[in-house]
Amino acid sequence: MGEAFVSVADDANAVLFNAAGFAQLRGFEITGMYSDLYSNLNARLYTGAYDRLGYNFLSAAIPASESLGTFGVSWSHLYSSFYKENVFTLTYAREILQAHGLDFGVNLKALQWMVESNDFTRDPLTYPYAAREKLGYTADVGLLSTPFAGLTLGASMDNVIPVNMALAGSHQVAPIIRAGLALKHTWRENWIDAVQIALEWNDRDRISNTKLGMEGWFFQDSLAVRAGVNLYEVTSGLSLRFTYPKSSFQLQMDYAFSYPFEIFDSYGSHRFGLTLRFTTPKAEPRKEAAKPALIDEYYQKALKAYLMNDLQESLKWWERIVALDPDNIAAKRYVEEIRGRLAAGGQPVATPYQAGDITVLSQGADLEPDALYMRIKLQNLRSLAPVPEQPEYSDNLHTHQSLAEQYDQQNDYARALEEWETVAALDPKNPAAAAQIEAIQRRLAARIEDPFRQGLLDFNEKKYVQALRQFQRVLKLAPDHGQARFFLNKTKDILSGQLQKFYQEGVEWFRRKNLRRASRAFENVRAIDPDYRDTLKYLGQLSAQQQTRVQPVSQLQQQYGAAQRYFAQTRVTDALNLLAPLIESGVYTEAMYRLFNDALQQRAQSLRYYHDALKSYAATDLDQAVANARKSIELNRQSEAQGLLVKAYVQQGILDYRQDNLPGAQAAWENARAVDPGNPLIQKYLQRVKNKIKFYKEIFGEDYFKGK
Repeated sequence: MGEAFVSVADDANAVLFNAAGFAQLRGFEITGMYSDLYSNLNARLYTGAYDRLGYNFLSAAIPASESLGTFGVSWSHLYSSFYKENVFTLTYAREILQAHGLDFGVNLKALQWMVESNDFTRDPLTYPYAAREKLGYTADVGLLSTPFAGLTLGASMDNVIPVNMALAGSHQVAPIIRAGLALKHTWRENWIDAVQIALEWNDRDRISNTKLGMEGWFFQDSLAVRAGVNLYEVTSGLSLRFTYPKSSFQLQMDYAFSYPFEIFDSYGSHRFGLTLRFTTPKAEPRKEAAKPALIDEYYQKALKAYLMNDLQESLKWWERIVALDPDNIAAKRYVEEIRGRLAAGGQPVATPYQAGDITVLSQGADLEPDALYMRIKLQNLRSLAPVPEQPEYSDNLHTHQSLAEQYDQQNDYARALEEWETVAALDPKNPAAAAQIEAIQRRLAARIEDPFRQGLLDFNEKKYVQALRQFQRVLKLAPDHGQARFFLNKTKDILSGQLQKFYQEGVEWFRRKNLRRASRAFENVRAIDPDYRDTLKYLGQLSAQQQTRVQPVSQLQQQYGAAQRYFAQTRVTDALNLLAPLIESGVYTEAMYRLFNDALQQRAQSLRYYHDALKSYAATDLDQAVANARKSIELNRQSEAQGLLVKAYVQQGILDYRQDNLPGAQAAWENARAVDPGNPLIQKYLQRVKNKIKFYKEIFGEDYFKGK
């Protein structure tokens, strides 16, 4: 790049141009270089032999942590047939202003030159100096800043401590001042990954030089092409980078060529480099520094307003973030969510933990994960809304309270919270419900503290996949945890650029039949975006192959026989669960396929009846709901209609009981007990109606209910 590197400085070579660049490295890195300087120059020595110039360089960077910074050590060696120079360097760099993306670095250097002892240097007439070696010490300092995405500014000053390295007399090593900028643009899912242009000015001993360089990365950061020019030479080069799938290890090979303008009879200089990395570097120099401080400020204001449920204020700040950074996925998701909530009247999105609140459920009936469950629960709660002087509802309240206490004892806090909130919806003045809800929320807070803290640690250490899973654990326990959702969206935003990389790793390992590594790669994709391309299809095939790989043919036949028995017993779901892996993996016979197809069609018909039953139940057409539910169960004993059938029978009984149709209520509840024998609520209803029927018959006679 024409040596225009002070503002780029993104690898272990940064020690030569700007020590602050070490702060950008995210893992251990070691690089080495061999140079053939001014090839074919063939300078003739006093002995008549031809001299050759060469240059070797070795550097290692060791990041400790974001708080401690990065340490490094390097050695450079210039040599000819009789003269050698060595520079030994210790480097330290770290980020000093995160909001403004400012890094600082320093080199401590030991300088050494040596002249070979030979006939020439031992002759006092031709070499009238006693010294043939000298050692001195100095230092370099550097700054690197990323004020916003795509722009990097760099500056450095070498040899800031005066040091006399003259053979005789006094001559200070001249300071070198560098300043420059780099512009970089990246693409996603394109064969061109990034293009960077760097411009630099430097000065040494009042001699200035202007340098211009360009770099392009292609094909998933596997090939780089460079070119540059300055006042003394023109340069070009390329890199080949190999990233081992599902590994942090990278191998990079570099070549550079420079042709001098003022040295003739030379074929130019050739440089060959090899770099080993043990952590894949970020596509951008940093995460936060690539955004202006203004965006971070808006993030805080938007999140605060969101947590305070001030939707209009929060929307204003999220929209400003999108205006500044149109590719910000987290902000765009918040904008979409808040606009939807405002359009719906500003009500909060329902979650399973708010299932007892009828008002919330009304707004959350279309919530993706549990939409069907929400509608059923909502209809059930509405039908069981408290009615004065109806003792049945106190029984229903007692049932939910008993379940809540049972789940609480089992430490199933999520379900316990749901039941207590149902109790609170049925009886807003219930003192136990309010106290228990508060206590469970405290326990949930304690349970989410560790995964949330670990998620933050992983996020700060750039372990984004691990952080994603920790934040998902938190939200599974507490879906309204605003900070976890905020960091989850930011993590997904960061990881979105790695989706294609993980996906391609998974495809490659799948092609090589390395099932374990392929599964790990596709699991990473699913954690970021479950619907990305064919991820779920590959995971299904991997699961089937892993099962069939260890199963002999006899076991497969046993599974088929079990599936036949399940189908004959109308246990269609169990039959499909046994057959699906065989069909997916391709290990099946024609008979297996026919059975699978028959079971699939029967399951589909059962689901259609179940959905018809749901519609009838929602419309309070209980007779039709019962008929459709029974048809669904006849086709599949494991149908979801089991629970709906019980609810329909219970509601039929409640309606008959209210209308004083006691035999009808008894028949409906006995039907419900036949489907769910262990339900204590049904048992209580039956006992009550039987007692009432017996009481009426004792007073009015055995024929009282005839004709009613």
